[in-house]
Amino acid sequence: HTIDVLTALKEAKVYPEWVQVGNEINPGMLLPKGSMTDHPEALVSYLNAGYDSTKEVFPDTKVITHLAGICYSKWCEAFYDKFFELGGKTDILGLSHYPYWLNYGTETEIPALYLMKYAERYGKPVMICEVGGEAKKEDETYELLVNSIRAVKMILLEKAAQQGGVAGAGHRAGQGVFLLRRGVLANHARGQGVQLRVGERRTGR
Repeated sequence: HTIDVLTALKEAKVYPEWVQVGNEINPGMLLPKGSMTDHPEALVSYLNAGYDSTKEVFPDTKVITHLAGICYSKWCEAFYDKFFELGGKTDILGLSHYPYWLNYGTETEIPALYLMKYAERYGKPVMICEVGGEAKKEDETYELLVNSIRAVKMILLEKAAQQGGVAGAGHRAGQGVFLLRRGVLANHARGQGVQLRVGERRTGR
């Protein structure tokens, strides 16, 4: 499936920078056979097959392994520890953050220290693959997005400082932010002095 989809993109001259194998896969994927709890070896084999298939079609495309719950480090670390222990392959650690669901701090906070922790623990770049707030709270959701971008930039700059003080040099720990868009930014001006590559994932929900 992965090869078929990516080959179709290649034939259409579309070259993805990233490919995400699975979505918020903390419990696993292709359940029950791909359960992280019951069949971790099978799950890792599925994910590695997706990784290898991606590289077969697009050798330079980065592969993301995406989990939910940035701030639940025990949950995320249990997954990533087992994943890497079993030989899991990935280029970027992707995470989601919805503070209004997870009761983490305020609705505008982004847990930057957790992102740094994962980057350092596994030696991999990190990305906020999904972040969002309640549609009825436009100001809070806008601030959450801005804080998310700043958090990723902070990780990038911190890593750069450790490697000689040049932003973007060497290991770029912070890779970007994707907003799960629900029309919440319609009334806000663009360009608030926070610049970083920001992707936008559209949804009909």
